[in-house]
Amino acid sequence: MKKYYIMNEDLMLRETKRFMSYRVGIVLSIALMIFIIPSALTPKEVMAPLIVNSVDTVYVSEHDTTPLTKDNLWLFINQCEIQFPDVVFQQFMGETNHLKSKSCLIANNLGGFKVEPSDRYEATYHIKGVKYLSHLVFPTWKHCVMHYKEFQKANFDKKPRNYYRFLKSQGYAESPLYINLLKSIDVPDSIKK
Repeated sequence: MKKYYIMNEDLMLRETKRFMSYRVGIVLSIALMIFIIPSALTPKEVMAPLIVNSVDTVYVSEHDTTPLTKDNLWLFINQCEIQFPDVVFQQFMGETNHLKSKSCLIANNLGGFKVEPSDRYEATYHIKGVKYLSHLVFPTWKHCVMHYKEFQKANFDKKPRNYYRFLKSQGYAESPLYINLLKSIDVPDSIKK
């Protein structure tokens, strides 16, 4: 066994090699931090590609985190220029038990959508092939509102005089009390600003 207090050339050489390897490591680390890491951290390469869906001129990120509130829902219904916004708001409240149902909270399905849309739809916003309790699943609640806009565009060209009758013709009013339920839901004046 060698004793470390003896200084010979072999020990001195080893110390020099060890010292040089530390210096090379430090220089490489500094070069890595200055030149390579900043170029690798450009926002385009670090972030996953942002998927954006649109309805006319409304753009929504696939990872939108806007909380689902009555105010936000009303604003987005109007931003999408959905026809008969009062009735659609009532419908969303009725279908989701005032935004509390499992299909709303888990599947982001506000409209009670169950059937895969036909090819008449210009765009679809649900997650294809995925259902929750027989309801379509949407990435966010805003995608469901955008889907509703497509539902309206695909199913009538002109404004019907009675939107409740239109809903009945589309199979929404299976219960004879459905229309009465919707009419009983008030759209608060405070959100109609």
